Amino acid sequence: FFFGNVSVSIAGDVVINEYFIGSTSTQWIELYNSSDSLVEIGNWILDDDGGTQKFVIPEGVQLQGKSYQVFESGLFNLNTSLPDTVRLINNGSIEDSYGYTTGPPVGASVGR
Repeated sequence: FFFGNVSVSIAGDVVINEYFIGSTSTQWIELYNSSDSLVEIGNWILDDDGGTQKFVIPEGVQLQGKSYQVFESGLFNLNTSLPDTVRLINNGSIEDSYGYTTGPPVGASVGR
């Protein structure tokens, strides 16, 4: 885990719990539903701060209460050497974001 120079803002029950920065083709983001209720997260977006490509969570995906879900994609484009922010977007609103001010070590996961 990498825990240095991180900023966090939480807006809802579904949060970015952890992410992994490998190469541009090997990156993943783990979401956590902190509520006791099922949350429909289909069509929500996982994106970096640059926003040139977006990963859209497939329609129909649900996240059970107190559970985790990992999404892996080459569309995250998390920066390996400069500051960036992982964002969870629902209907145009940022549900959660998790930023770093220095590039985390490649091959390390970053968690709350």
